[in-house]
Amino acid sequence: ESVLRIDGHGSFLARGIGSRDSTIRRRRRLYPGAMLTIDDFARVELRVARVLHAEPHPKADKLMVLDVAIGDEKRRIVAGIRKHYAAEELVGKSIVVVANLQPATLRGIESQGMLLAASDDDGRLALVTPEKPIGPGGRVK
Repeated sequence: ESVLRIDGHGSFLARGIGSRDSTIRRRRRLYPGAMLTIDDFARVELRVARVLHAEPHPKADKLMVLDVAIGDEKRRIVAGIRKHYAAEELVGKSIVVVANLQPATLRGIESQGMLLAASDDDGRLALVTPEKPIGPGGRVK
């Protein structure tokens, strides 16, 4: 009998199949993108940010422009969440952002980070937020 379980690293292992090579092949099927090493992932700086201001992007129907505080630093983030959130419901919310991403210009506005959100096959989207109150700038590990 083969039974799938998740090991302590979030990997899928099969009892009865059980080799490391089959685990790696199974991961690659489930997650077809390039596999990251732990060192690759450690380079991503995830921080808690507080939304100070939000407004629809003037030149894009899907984009929202957020002014956020990451500790004492203020940044602007442009994100494709406009269909899912009104500007008013974002102000004051704590979100998780990638703080060490190179800036990118989206429809004429520079985005100085990226927020994290989860989505499903039905098109629903939810921002990643801390479960308990964590101040702006808090590190996410």
